[in-house]
Amino acid sequence: MPRLPATLCLIVCLHMAARGQTFEDTLGLRTEWITLDEAVGRVLENSLDVRIERLNWAVSERQTEAAWAKFDPAWFMNSTWRDASLPQNTLDFVQTGGGFVVLDEPNIFRQQSLLSQAGFEGLLPTGTQYRLFAGAGEFRNDLNRQRPPAIFYPEYAAAVGGTITQPLLRGFGLGVNLAEVRVGRKNQEIALRQWEARLQRSVAQVVADYFDLIFAVEDLEVKRGVTAFARRLVLENEKRLEAGQLSPADV
Repeated sequence: MPRLPATLCLIVCLHMAARGQTFEDTLGLRTEWITLDEAVGRVLENSLDVRIERLNWAVSERQTEAAWAKFDPAWFMNSTWRDASLPQNTLDFVQTGGGFVVLDEPNIFRQQSLLSQAGFEGLLPTGTQYRLFAGAGEFRNDLNRQRPPAIFYPEYAAAVGGTITQPLLRGFGLGVNLAEVRVGRKNQEIALRQWEARLQRSVAQVVADYFDLIFAVEDLEVKRGVTAFARRLVLENEKRLEAGQLSPADV
């Protein structure tokens, strides 16, 4: 908070004391008295510098949280529908139940499949990548449509699995994977210290200005009393002069 308002207030107070005027007469404003706590509260509420430093600290805090967020597990789910027509040579035809005959042209093997998978994956601070999943599939093709030899139509399959990948060179260890977290913490600490320093300066400034104003008001009251006493003294001396008790030089 600048000290210019306090300086202007002192000048106004001196002017008021010289003319014996009140705040209302001089400034045309309504006087409002506030406590020191209220003055500090208003400055902290309206100070842009304090609010900006507070926002900088909040941004640094969110950046640290974002750096930790890359270690949160991510859920996934997907489904794939496939309708395939595969040309077969003699060997493929026999393997899928056909007789051993000479084919003049490729046999077409048709299959429809629906594959679904769900699970979660993530990264550990050590660099370890993990993935756990469960999957299921439904299959309809030229083989399982024929009974016999097919027993089930359609066919179903399910599986549960997981993978773990640990890099040994690049991306290995806590140091490289937690670098962004450490940087975010340092930035957050710096922003917090800057906000505290700005807050302390603003509070100290408003306290100093508040007591300067209190001094100016009290000094004004004293000067008003001195001015009133001087006027009464002049009136009494004038009466004494008229009565012949004082000389004009004494007045």
